[in-house]
This record gives sequence, C-alpha cells and structure tokens, in this order.
Amino acid sequence: MFGDFSPNKIAKIAILTILLSGSAFWTFPALSFGFYKFPFYIAAASNNLKTFKYQADFSEFNGSADNKLDAFVKIMADKNQKYEKKEKAGSVPVLLYHGLLEEPDGKNILRKDFIEQMFTLKKAGYETVNLEDFHKFVKGEKELPEKSFLLTFDDGRKDSYYPTDPILKALDYEAVQFVITVYSLTELNNKYYLNDKELLEMKNSGRWDLQPHTKGGHNLYKISPDGTEGHFYSNKIWLEKRNRLETMEEFKNRIYGDFLEAKEELEKGVGVEAYAFAFPFGDYGQESINIPAEEAKPIVFDTVKKIYPMAFYQTWGGNGFSANVPGRDMFYVKRIDVDPAWSGQELLAKLEAGQNKALPYVEDFDPAKKNWLQGWGRLEFGDGRLKAASGNDLEGTFALLDGTHGWTDYAASLSLSWLKGKSVSAIVRFQDNDNYASCDLSGGWLRIKEKIEGKEKILAAEKMTFDRSGDGLKLSVLAKGSNLVCIVNEERGLISDKLSVQRGGFGVKSWDPQKNNSEYEITGLTIDELK
Repeated sequence: MFGDFSPNKIAKIAILTILLSGSAFWTFPALSFGFYKFPFYIAAASNNLKTFKYQADFSEFNGSADNKLDAFVKIMADKNQKYEKKEKAGSVPVLLYHGLLEEPDGKNILRKDFIEQMFTLKKAGYETVNLEDFHKFVKGEKELPEKSFLLTFDDGRKDSYYPTDPILKALDYEAVQFVITVYSLTELNNKYYLNDKELLEMKNSGRWDLQPHTKGGHNLYKISPDGTEGHFYSNKIWLEKRNRLETMEEFKNRIYGDFLEAKEELEKGVGVEAYAFAFPFGDYGQESINIPAEEAKPIVFDTVKKIYPMAFYQTWGGNGFSANVPGRDMFYVKRIDVDPAWSGQELLAKLEAGQNKALPYVEDFDPAKKNWLQGWGRLEFGDGRLKAASGNDLEGTFALLDGTHGWTDYAASLSLSWLKGKSVSAIVRFQDNDNYASCDLSGGWLRIKEKIEGKEKILAAEKMTFDRSGDGLKLSVLAKGSNLVCIVNEERGLISDKLSVQRGGFGVKSWDPQKNNSEYEITGLTIDELK
C-alpha cells in the first residue's frame, strides 16, 4: 500500500506533514473528519506519482518545504465504499471552480477548503458524472442517479490541475477543464497555464474532460473611443486604426471565428472532441454595453450554436433554479460559481436545496438550508419568516423556492404581510423568467397571468378589495392540469382553465414603479400535491 516506504518512514512523514500544514484540518481527530463514513489514511506518495509533483517553474507552489512536503500527501478513500442510489435525478447541478491556492486571494478557493467540500459531498453520497453522460441527461436521453453533479474548472490553469488531481483520484471523481487555447496551445512556456503535454496527461488519466473556454476572448477589450472596456463576446470592439466601432457583421464574424478556432485548436492539439463551450465571465450577451442585450443575446446564441451543441455559463439567483433539468431547450447549462468562503456543509446545503423537493412541503425559513434563491432585491430570514425588499436601484423583489422545478399539480397556501409596493404575486409552475403563471394582486384587482416565451397575457381578472394590513393576507393558489385557481383570504377567488405551462416551481414577486418601495414578509407557506 505504501510503495517503498517503511512503516517508520511513513509515520514520520505523516506526523511531519501534520505539523507543517498549520491547519486544523490535518489534526489527528480530523483524520476521520469526524463525519466521514469510511476510513482515511495519510500516506506518502511514491516518486512515480507524477501529478503530486510541483513543477519548479510554477510559482504558486514553489518555495517552502511545507508546500513541497504537503504536495506529496495523499488522502485515500476506501474504494469499496458503496452508496445505494435508488432514485433517479430530476436535476443535476454543475459546480465551477478556477484555481486551488495555499493562501487566500478573495477569488479562488483554498486547497484545504476544496478538500473539505469534496469530502463532505462524498460523505453525503454525491458522485460526479462525466460530460458525455451529463450531456445525454440534459437532452433527455439518459437517466442519472440522484445526487449526481458535474465538476468543472475554467481557464486551464496549472493550479486547477496539480493540487486537484490527487483529490479526484482519491475520491474516484471526474472533472471538466475548460481551456483558453491561446495560452495553453499557442503560447510556449507559459508558467501559469497548462501546456499541451499537461493537457494530454490529463486526458490520458481518464479523470478529465477537456473542452474550450475561448481562444482569445478571456480579456477585457476596448469598446469605445474613451477607453471603456467590455467583454469579448457581447460587445463591438473599438477598431483603433480605423477610429470606429466594428459593424454588426464584423462583430458576428469575429465571435464566430473565435468559437471555431478554440474548437479546432483543442481538437488538433489534444485529440479530443470539443462539443461544450464555457463563456468567459458567464457572459453570453446579457452584459453587453454597446449592443442592446436583446440584440446581443440572440446573435451570440445563434453563432455559438452553429459550432457547439452545449454552452455553460455562471448562473445567478434571478435566472431560475440552481440545477439543470432535462428537456426543453437545454442548450445553455447553468453553473454554480462556488463561493470560496463556503464550508463543506454550506456547499452541501446549496446542492441539497436544488434537489427535487417532495410534497407535501412546509417551509421553516431556515437560512442554513439555502432553499430560497434571491432573484432580485434583498432576502432576509429571521423570527420564522422571510423578508423580501427591493434595493435602492430596484423596483421589485423575486424569491424562488429552489428544487421545485419538477412540480406539476399542487396547491400552495401563502401567508404574508404586504408592507410596500403596488403589486404582489404568487408564482406557480415557474420554469424560467420567460415561462410561468401567476396570481397577481395589484391596484384593487386579482389577475391570473401567464408568460410564455417572454410574452405575457391575462387569463382572468376580477376587481376586488382586500385588507393588506398586518399579517392577515392569505393567498392560496391551486394548479391542476390547465386550471389555475387563485383565492384571497379564503373568501374571494378567480379561476382560469386556459393554463398552458404544465410544470414548474413556486415563488413570490413584488413590484412598484418607485424604486426601493417594494417589501413583503412571508410568514407561512404550505404546499400540497393535488392528485
């Protein structure tokens, strides 16, 4: 088990490593991690474990004996440990990391914290899937077991491979590396990014899928004569020599060329099939500065789809559920940009919140469970309630209950204090921002609305008065088949039998034309299945 090392030498190296690491994570009580089901062993790696070596020209890991010794520490899991997975995954989350560091920089995760996160997920029964299986899942062509997740890294940095690969090997995990080809396959002797030999080593390990991140679109570019900078794929570039912006045709040709060259360079240089693209900065046109976003997004979408059957971006609260579901137009794939400050338990709570929630459901407003996604506005938890308020630059709020994407027929009973704002809405069968139904209270009216592919229409409306003071407002919604019923304070109701959207989750919205004037508190929520 320990190669050429004697038991005494093993013990000395293990103890010295523990002392030098300076982390409570490596104290003897932590060797079992206090929570992990199966045993772990600290073992010295033999010289033939190439991925444990820090390269001499790699500044992130050069220097102290502490780092060099720590580089040869391997945490080994009992590969015979099996998890029973009887349920099928209704959704699969995708995690995004960049590099693993020894010292904090505010952006990237520490290696010891990444280890804690991965071990916590492993203990809870989470397993990685490879990119091919994930792609089949989102297309609806393959079933995956519950607690599956896709692990991804961006940029093709050395510090995302060398510190990570031993951890993947120990946990029997796999990952995807999105590569900036201009740095890894064009420039020679780059000390920060992986080169072609290292990429081939990753590929041959069987633990890594390699896909394009971009060729030359990872920097900020000048997009106006005053020096304003913007993202490569969502803005027209300022042409200095011609003293003008690109034309729209030049913009389209430029991004098409970069999409294509990134694919061709990776396939030629490493011998992989490049079929998944990860947008730098997660920007697929929505953050455009000098092109209206409603114009930039379809252009980018149509262009990248000519080359790749799947594209990844970093999600945010207002963009729907945290995990990816199979079926309808799953070209764009959401990724959770993991906060380097999250503990293993916090990351686990985030993934658990995105799992399919069972009905009946009773909300307890525990912030540690991370059940609610902050679409826009501010969400605060306390005293057994959820408080939502718009910020200084916002007209409304949106809180989405994560893990409810698979619900179909259900009844929700919502108790709330409507403190400010012109309207408040119970959102049902939410699929994304362009597809959902709602029961709206606004200006003395109760309305049933539906938005399909971004186009909103009123299905039913009735003028009514209701008391919005105190904690007395209760809004009940029942969605079954093509029927949606809205009831206010268990007295007045409205029904429509013209509902088109047939599946989706639950949320609450509010709005007011005046900024920072929308606020409510949810004091109770129960949801039951309708059969």
